[in-house]
Amino acid sequence: VRAIINLDSESFLTISSEEAIFDNESLETQFSKNVELNYLEHNIKGESLELLFDKNLITMQDQIIYKNLDTELIADKIIIDLITKNSKIFMNDKKKKIKILNEN
Repeated sequence: VRAIINLDSESFLTISSEEAIFDNESLETQFSKNVELNYLEHNIKGESLELLFDKNLITMQDQIIYKNLDTELIADKIIIDLITKNSKIFMNDKKKKIKILNEN
């Protein structure tokens, strides 16, 4: 399954996965199994992604690996605001820490 979302006239993001469930009324989509999200130089892999157009959010979880040009993060969950493009990355267990690897 592959989805392309135009964020504005100059940028878009792509989501791919092995499976997806699409709601024709709300346009919400549940992607699962080997999910990958790409936006500019950002790449995020995980096992589950929920696309919520009514809230302008993407929630991705389960074995999150985020990579950009020189950084890799390993976490449990990431929430992305489609309007501001801000994201929150965190662990489900507050006692655990996000693993950050930097190539510099």
